[in-house]
Amino acid sequence: MGRLALLQLTHMCSVKNEEARGLLTFMSEPYIPFAATGINVTGLVVQLLEERLLDHRLVAVADRRLLQGARQQQQAEASGKEYFLFFDEEMIVEGVADMHAYYTELYLRFGELWKTAPPSSGMPVKTIMDFPPLWKEFQGTVRQELRARLE
Repeated sequence: MGRLALLQLTHMCSVKNEEARGLLTFMSEPYIPFAATGINVTGLVVQLLEERLLDHRLVAVADRRLLQGARQQQQAEASGKEYFLFFDEEMIVEGVADMHAYYTELYLRFGELWKTAPPSSGMPVKTIMDFPPLWKEFQGTVRQELRARLE
């Protein structure tokens, strides 16, 4: 999972550079490891996939690709050519890109929560000890939102 986490963190830093840079700076102050948090976020994404709570996102990717393929099939038939509609590598690439985008969304949301949540450890500022309860709360909120979407 570490390699996937690194890929996802790299994706976030390339597409949301300013936000990631600001978050890295902020997280350095009360010192919460930026990359280690990324591993936690990747773990959450993997768990949500295993729990089938992200199926709607993957189905949307497949629908877009299949609609595009159907259009290509119509164009091919109109010009007298054959076209075979199937799941292709591009669909997989798009699905992975969507999971990277979702990772980015989750990481930035958690970053905002980290910034705004008060310290829970009785200290005047947040410490690494504030991470576990805040992370647990965040995971619960994300799961609750996804389950509500399924109803």
